[in-house]
Amino acid sequence: MKVERLPPGAPVVAFGSAEARYQIVGRLPEGAVGVITLAPRGHVGMHEAPLKQQMVVVAGAGWVQGKDGEQVPLAVGDVATFEAGEAHATLASAAGLTVLVIEGVR
Repeated sequence: MKVERLPPGAPVVAFGSAEARYQIVGRLPEGAVGVITLAPRGHVGMHEAPLKQQMVVVAGAGWVQGKDGEQVPLAVGDVATFEAGEAHATLASAAGLTVLVIEGVR
């Protein structure tokens, strides 16, 4: 068995993002598994999913927003799924938000 502590991840600055970090934790044949950590009120700006992806909320709370501007609340245990090319943004509440992102989901 091997247990490792994840480093804090690289800052996400694309798409007008703020207070966001991303760390890849594994590779898939066509995609990756990573962790996005948003500080309180942080966000990843509107962008298109490069591949079909799922975001699993593991800590905190927040919202996902589609191109139509509607914000859908997220809480621990929720899973948001985005099709390849689907535009979305992710926003953290005052509690912050941590999600496991699986890109290349079939």
